[in-house]
Amino acid sequence: MSKLLEGNGRWETKFMSPEHREQLIEQNNPNKPAPLQLSQQTMELVRESVLLPIMMTIVDNNRLEIERSNHTLKLLYADSARLLLGVIHSDLVKVKKELRENQIKVIEDERIDDAVHYKFFYKGYEHKFALMRFVVRSEVSVRLGKYIANIEAMFNKILKEGKS
Repeated sequence: MSKLLEGNGRWETKFMSPEHREQLIEQNNPNKPAPLQLSQQTMELVRESVLLPIMMTIVDNNRLEIERSNHTLKLLYADSARLLLGVIHSDLVKVKKELRENQIKVIEDERIDDAVHYKFFYKGYEHKFALMRFVVRSEVSVRLGKYIANIEAMFNKILKEGKS
């Protein structure tokens, strides 16, 4: 037990690889500007700019699949998908406008295994983030559910106004 408390001497060496030494020197550099703290709103905006096009692709693919099918109500389903696409597109336009106003540029960096890596540039800084496929899948599912619920509420409101 005393060896655990006193240490076994393994980590007392002063050896450090050149790469790690450079990183340590860079981290401790007093002239280095402090990293820019991003607001939650900025991160949500960047996330929306990535997720909304994915949602549009999914809805459009489903719309095309429905149009090619032999379903009796395929026109209703296809029109509903077009309506949903329109709502998502209008939100995407708002997000892109806000990105432009805040001078934020988002680009896809690379796809590695189950993650998609993105870079975005904001106030002269380059930031990176990654989205895992399963996170994107669940997030898109939840958001599509919200969009569909909003459209349903809109139709219900119209129906109630028509009855009165």
